[in-house]
Amino acid sequence: MDSARRDLRDSWAFRLAAVGIVLLAALLVARGCASSDRTVSQQQAEKIARAAVSFTPDRMQIRLVQQGIPPRAVWAVSLYDVDADGNPTRYRVVRVDGRTGAVLEP
Repeated sequence: MDSARRDLRDSWAFRLAAVGIVLLAALLVARGCASSDRTVSQQQAEKIARAAVSFTPDRMQIRLVQQGIPPRAVWAVSLYDVDADGNPTRYRVVRVDGRTGAVLEP
């Protein structure tokens, strides 16, 4: 019997291949989760959201989020007014579909 024989998991080639497979799987999952179907730009989403509210906002925040399964790109545009102390007085979040530009209902 060869007591000095090493297990396959102890070889450096197996460990290198295992790390490569894990990195490849992580890359494929990350690319699959990232939706590339966005055709509406940030500036277009801002214009769409401003047209959807009944007031002229003082400030705005905009962010791109992925929603649903499979994930879909959605622009979340926060529009608000502030008083003299900097406190928000009116506030509205408008969700704009990243593919079609349609305003989504809450």
